[in-house]
Amino acid sequence: MKAKLTLIYLLIGFSFFPVLAEKSAGAMTENKLIAQGSSSEIEMLNERINNNPNDAEAFQKRGAIYAYNEDYQKALEDYNEALNLDPNNALSYNYRGTAYYWLLNYQQALADYNQAIRLNPDLAVAYYNRGYVHQKLKDIPSAINDFQQGADLSLKQGDTQSYQEALEMIKNLQNGKI
Repeated sequence: MKAKLTLIYLLIGFSFFPVLAEKSAGAMTENKLIAQGSSSEIEMLNERINNNPNDAEAFQKRGAIYAYNEDYQKALEDYNEALNLDPNNALSYNYRGTAYYWLLNYQQALADYNQAIRLNPDLAVAYYNRGYVHQKLKDIPSAINDFQQGADLSLKQGDTQSYQEALEMIKNLQNGKI
């Protein structure tokens, strides 16, 4: 249920849980399809993969559907394949990190978020997600730093809602409310 709420919340704004994709018009449209998570989308992606087993994007999208349905092991398998095919895809690392997060494998999630940021330093959602991991690991200064970096990027990218909500998260972390 957590992943479902995360994906749904992602469609309307910043989430206080790790999320799968950055907020943009294209990502939001794509995630509406993914968030439905129906078997017809899985079948469509299975056919796409059968027709082109080197389609990293199809594995990534199918993994997002599995994550939405809380089948994190299948999601990990697809994200791993997506990364085997396209090892420089920052979003795939972010997605896989999110699956690891929900499986409570915080160290692996942290490694994936770090790699996502190395590949795309402007991927605000990866900073937010890494901040959640730092929070779970009780590293509050690092969590605050990541939320601030994400907030700065969100503001620079015109996402004032995420910026404001990140500032609220920082305030709560500083005041020990989280």
